[in-house]
Amino acid sequence: MDKPTEHTIETAGAAPRRSKRARMGACCKKFWWAWLIFVIIAIGIAAVILIFAIIPKIAQDKVNEADLTIHGLEIRQATPDSYKLSMDSSIHTGYGIGSKARIEPMTASLYIDSKKKPFLKVPVGEVHGKGDVPVVQEDYPVTIDDMDAMDQFVKGLMDNSTINFKLSGRSKLWLGKINTMINYNEDIELKGLNKLEGMVIKAYDILSKQADGSNMGGKVLIPNPTVFTIEMGNVGLKIGVSGKHAGIGYLPNLVLTPGNNLYDFRANISDLNVMIGALTAGTPLTIGSNGTMVNGEKIEWLSKPLESMDVLVPIDVSH
Repeated sequence: MDKPTEHTIETAGAAPRRSKRARMGACCKKFWWAWLIFVIIAIGIAAVILIFAIIPKIAQDKVNEADLTIHGLEIRQATPDSYKLSMDSSIHTGYGIGSKARIEPMTASLYIDSKKKPFLKVPVGEVHGKGDVPVVQEDYPVTIDDMDAMDQFVKGLMDNSTINFKLSGRSKLWLGKINTMINYNEDIELKGLNKLEGMVIKAYDILSKQADGSNMGGKVLIPNPTVFTIEMGNVGLKIGVSGKHAGIGYLPNLVLTPGNNLYDFRANISDLNVMIGALTAGTPLTIGSNGTMVNGEKIEWLSKPLESMDVLVPIDVSH
């Protein structure tokens, strides 16, 4: 009986395992179209985030760093519902990326109370560059759209040592060829007229009765610590001595300018003897106002704060 044939059985070795890089390469070759779509989508998402989130935030941050300085404001040619405005100011824009930005022209609105309508809207030209960028407006015609807001502003300017208001505007900012909308908001504090504190009569003369009815004239010092120049017109005066009415007067063609300045006054005094006695003794006069006239028209928005004031005005007895 033959012996069974012996067969040698060889076990095949396992195929070597490919590296992760090789497997990734094969996957990319096989599914290249899917990877291409993924990359395009990723780039699109990054671009959207850059354009709609990062750039607007950077732009708004740079605008928030800007600082407006008002060097001078002029209110001239007042009518009952309008005036001419001139403004000398500058915006400090900083350096870095902000220095390369350009802000398109916008309309700036100024508010005492942001919950109410603005007392002024004024165009601001294009702003670009670095450092202090001039923002200037000459004889811009302003129509008073909200008289309550204007009254609030003028009264605040006349009555207080400082006046605070808000400036806001919306415009487009360019960084090279990229642009985004920005909001310009700034809180501004300026010095006020503080009820004309420091007003003093520096010179006076007793006159023979003049064509305008005046029998007294002189010079009065009116301090103006503000950046405002205001054409006030013919400002009417109510004059009192020791609590009693003594006469009326006016400041002709008053243009209130910054600094300590002398202005002419004329008065019609009802009892010159009483007035001369007060002037000689250095007794302060009480000065009020019955408003102001420009070109024969009463300007209510300038008159109201004047009519609410009674100022104790000392006499410079060095006369």
